[in-house]
Amino acid sequence: MWLWDSVFHSLGMRHYNPQLARDMVSAMFDLQQADGLIPHSGNPVMHLHLTQPPVLSLAMKMIDDVEPSKDWIAGLAPKLERYLEWIMTNRDSDGAGLVEWAIGINENCRSGESGMDNSPRFDGAIQLDAPDFNAFLAYECESLAQFLPERRDYWMAHYDRICKL
Repeated sequence: MWLWDSVFHSLGMRHYNPQLARDMVSAMFDLQQADGLIPHSGNPVMHLHLTQPPVLSLAMKMIDDVEPSKDWIAGLAPKLERYLEWIMTNRDSDGAGLVEWAIGINENCRSGESGMDNSPRFDGAIQLDAPDFNAFLAYECESLAQFLPERRDYWMAHYDRICKL
C-alpha cells in the first residue's frame, strides 16, 4: 500500500462504496508506527522511515461528506494528530518552523517522500523548506482543528504559524 495512492483511490471509491473507501484510509493508519509516523508504503512486515504528502484528512472529510460517520472520524483523529506531530518534529531539520521533504541518497530518486519521483527539483539533494509539503501540512492542521474541537486552538495555531511562515 502507498499512502497517498490509497488516499486518492479512496476519493474515487467513496462514490461507489463509502465503507470500502473508509477501509482504504483506515488501512494506512494501521501502518502507523509507535512514534506516530505513517510510512509512505508498507505491508504487514515491512515499513520504511519515509512518509508521503499528508492528505489523510482530505480523504476523511470527503468520504464523510458522502456518508457521515462521526465514530470513524473520532477514531482516526487522534492517530492523525500523532502523525502531524511526527511530521513537525521529524521534518523540520533546521528548526525554522517549516518542513522539508526527506532527501534520499539514491541518485535516481531522491524525492520518494514528496511523491514527485525523479523530479529535477531534487537533483542537487539539498534540504530545503518545501512550500508544497507545508501547504499539505497546513490543510491537515486546519482539518484536525475541525475534527477535534477541544484542540481547535492548538491546531489552528499551527495552521496560522505555517501559513505566516
